[in-house]
Amino acid sequence: MTKSDKIKGIIRQARSTIISVRFKKADGSLRTMSFNARYKDGIKGLDACESAQKAVETRKANNPDLINVIDLAAKRKTKKPAASWRSFQCETVVSIKSGGKVYEF
Repeated sequence: MTKSDKIKGIIRQARSTIISVRFKKADGSLRTMSFNARYKDGIKGLDACESAQKAVETRKANNPDLINVIDLAAKRKTKKPAASWRSFQCETVVSIKSGGKVYEF
């Protein structure tokens, strides 16, 4: 089982509980973010034009280990779910906390 499979499994099993993930950003700094994997408010693109839908599919195909979530801290700050979407690569995850357990990578 790959690191990506483990992380996706942890997120799937969490259902609607809060998950905290710590990962390394592109600049090398560490970031901690909390999210609820089931929270989908503010998703745009479901009714998007064909070219936008193709762009989403291309991004998924080119980045299969990219996880898109709503950052709960950003949502509280902006009060706009659509402006709170963030993403992280599974391979950059240092730790993930779910259900009271901490998984270190």
